Amino acid sequence: MHFFSPEDWVKVRELGVKSAAQGLIYRWVKAHRALYNFRSEQAEKSSTLSPEHRFWYGTRSRVLLALVLIEASLNDERLSRREISRRSHVSLPTVIENLEAAKDKGFIDDRDRLTSESEELIGEKILELISKEEFRLLAEAIRSYHLSKEVPVDPFSQ
Repeated sequence: MHFFSPEDWVKVRELGVKSAAQGLIYRWVKAHRALYNFRSEQAEKSSTLSPEHRFWYGTRSRVLLALVLIEASLNDERLSRREISRRSHVSLPTVIENLEAAKDKGFIDDRDRLTSESEELIGEKILELISKEEFRLLAEAIRSYHLSKEVPVDPFSQ
């Protein structure tokens, strides 16, 4: 085995940090594309699945509302419709329209909280998405990147 000189070792470490950063960017792009593909697949499948699935995955706005509502459930928060609009980046009139429709269909209660069936559906879909290989590789790339940043580039400076 050939050992690097101290100067070459630093150069290789700097290259390793840059490589980890580039790998993380690549994995983020792949995971983000997988997210959009998943979203499209769910929208395409929605016409053949449960009424809740059709509702929550029927439009981009409803997906965003579902994410805000599931987060509120996990945090045991009661959000105003204005706050739901702010967090989802969906206009207040669209939020009101969609929440009224969800309430009429029995997918949320009178306090705009998800029913247990909607929570279960959204939770299952989140797990289905993050179980994809692209997300496992993104998690590994995040870990690798942070580890590369923790180790000093020049081990001889300490």
